[in-house]
Formats: sequence, C-alpha cells, structure tokens
Amino acid sequence: MAGHQLAQRVAAKDLDWTGIDVDERLRGYWERRDELLARLDSVPFVLSHGDFHLGHLVATDPDVTTVIDWANLGMSPLGADLAHLALSTRQDLLSNYLRGLGGAMEDVVPGYAVTLGLTAASRFHWMRTRSVDVPEGYVDFVLGQLGRASIRRTGCGAPNKAG
Repeated sequence: MAGHQLAQRVAAKDLDWTGIDVDERLRGYWERRDELLARLDSVPFVLSHGDFHLGHLVATDPDVTTVIDWANLGMSPLGADLAHLALSTRQDLLSNYLRGLGGAMEDVVPGYAVTLGLTAASRFHWMRTRSVDVPEGYVDFVLGQLGRASIRRTGCGAPNKAG
C-alpha cells in the first residue's frame, strides 16, 4: 500500500512549462505545490482508491456498482478520490457531496482542491507535451472548482488572474 499518494506523485515531477500555452493560474497552482501539500498536514488522511474515475466504476447489477482496479490503494487526504472522479466527469461533485452531508465535513475541501488542482495541472502538462488534445472545458472546469475552494477560504484555491 502506498503512502501519501499525491505528495509522492508531485515530488516525482519537475514540470518544465517553457513554451506551453497555459492559463497562468493553472501553472501558478503547480508552482505552489509545496505550500499546498503542506496545507494538507491538518486534513484527515483516509484509505483511498488512488485512481478513482468513471472507467473504474462498473455496473454489475441494476442496483450494484463495483469499483475495480485497486492497484493504487493508499492513503490520501480526505476528498482526493472525489477530486479524481470530478476530473473524469467534469461535474461539480464537491457541492453535491457537501450538500448531502448538510454542509458538514469542510475538511474535505482542502484535500479535494489540492488533489484536483495538482492532478489537473500535471495532466494538462502531460497532454500539451505529447500533442494530445485537452478536453474542451477542462481548464475552465478546474479553475472554476479551485475558485469555489478559494471562496470557502481554504487557501487552496486558484491564484487570481493577473492583469
């Protein structure tokens, strides 16, 4: 079982943004990665799938959905798996999740925001450096979610747009 998965993934990557057309807020979020990861020290860590997306959800029965591929099982900040799922759906799952909890569990917001932002920045960089098309609306979705996290005063939101 892996340790703090997000910190391990981020530590293994020194991304060169030279020549990459990117919204500065997304690049800026990546550049703040050490600060953002440090903010997670106060967030509960939980057992995590580590690669939770729609492709790993299989309807095995009309009333049963099975989660497959547990190869990345490890510990992650509360909200990390939700962030991975949100990136695969590009839907605001955080608002619905918190609404379902009656607004409780605000600890989920920093883990969600940091995981979503750093994972998205890394994936964006990967796509651009390999001439893979970035899905339409991807960056807008990510920045919108990070803006909502910033509104929640977590300090984990996107930097303000310059200019």
